[in-house]
Amino acid sequence: MSPNLKLPPDQQQILILGWPKTASSSVFKWLADHPQIFCSNIEESFLFVDQENPYFNRRGFSIQKNGIEKFFELFKGSNKEQVWLEGTTHSVYQDYMMNFVSHNIESTNAIMILREPVSRIFSSFISSQNNFSNISKKLTWSKYVESLLDNNMESLRSYYSNIYSYESSKNQLASSNYAFWIKKWKKVLPDKKLHILFFEDIKSDPRNVMKCLVRDMSLEESFYDNYVFDKKTIASDLRACLLPINPF
Repeated sequence: MSPNLKLPPDQQQILILGWPKTASSSVFKWLADHPQIFCSNIEESFLFVDQENPYFNRRGFSIQKNGIEKFFELFKGSNKEQVWLEGTTHSVYQDYMMNFVSHNIESTNAIMILREPVSRIFSSFISSQNNFSNISKKLTWSKYVESLLDNNMESLRSYYSNIYSYESSKNQLASSNYAFWIKKWKKVLPDKKLHILFFEDIKSDPRNVMKCLVRDMSLEESFYDNYVFDKKTIASDLRACLLPINPF
C-alpha cells in the first residue's frame, strides 16, 4: 500500500521547487508576508527528498520515515483560509516530491525561478566557499570548471568539507538543464499551476513580479501595491548573485 500523501480537504499550497541561488529566499519572504499565505516554520524542510539523495533526512526527519503528518506540523497555527507555503529549492530534482504533487494537483501551485546557468553555478560555488566554508579556498573557480566539464569531479573531493556541497557541485551541469526539469514537471502539473519566474525580473521589478504571481494564483495582488520590498532582504539574498564572473 502506498503511503498517504494527500493534503487535508480544501487545503491549498504553494511550493517553491527551485532553483537554488535564484533569489528564492526573497520570494519566499515576500509571499510569507501576504495575509492569505502561511509559511512553513522551516523554509527548506527537505521533507520530500529522495532516499538515495545526500540531502535525505537532512533535518532529521522525512515524509518516508515520519509520514505526511510531519509536513502538516510545519503549518501549525494557520487558519483554514490560508494557503500553505514551503520552499525547498532542491525539490525540483526529487521524484518523491513529484509523487506528492501528483496526489495534490488541484491543491498545488508550484514556482520555479530561472537564472542564467553560469551565473547561478558561480554564485553557488562562491557562497559555498566564502559564506559556508564548505569548499576549500585552495580550489579555484577555473580548476572547478575544468573538472566539471571533464567529468572529473572525483579528483576534487578532498576540497569539500561535506557530502552535500560535493554532490551539489558535482551535479551542477545536469541540475542546470532547465528544459529537462521543466519538461519533466509539466508531465505532473498543468501550465496554469506551474509558475516560472526569472531572476533578472525579480532583481529589476520585484513589485510587478509578485503582483503577477499572486494574481495567477488567484490571490489578492493589491497587497503589494504599497508593500516595502526591504532593501536589506534583497541585498542579503542577491549579494552573491551579483558578483562579477571574472575569477580566473
